[in-house]
Amino acid sequence: MFAGVPGVNSPKAIFNFSEKAVLQAELNRLHREHKDKFLMVPQSYFSSHKEFFYSHKYPAVLKLGTAHAGLGKIKAHDEKQLDDVRNVLVIYFSVSRFDLGIRNTLAE
Repeated sequence: MFAGVPGVNSPKAIFNFSEKAVLQAELNRLHREHKDKFLMVPQSYFSSHKEFFYSHKYPAVLKLGTAHAGLGKIKAHDEKQLDDVRNVLVIYFSVSRFDLGIRNTLAE
């Protein structure tokens, strides 16, 4: 797209990957449309501890950070462990600006 050089990705694909919420919405649409042919692991994203509410199955993996590797990952086996993590995140989010992604683990 720059300097008249054609790109491999469409403008829609570039837009979809620019924001996590847009990307997640597109993945959800594909999953609804194709059901068993497009499987997804349940995921939730939160921009702060104030919005943090997890309603999927356990165990869950919590990833803290905005980049690919993130700042750390934590596995919570049940609601009690998740509450402990939530309390630590209240302190962490009060002094920094990172997001949180949570994924359900399919098997132990």
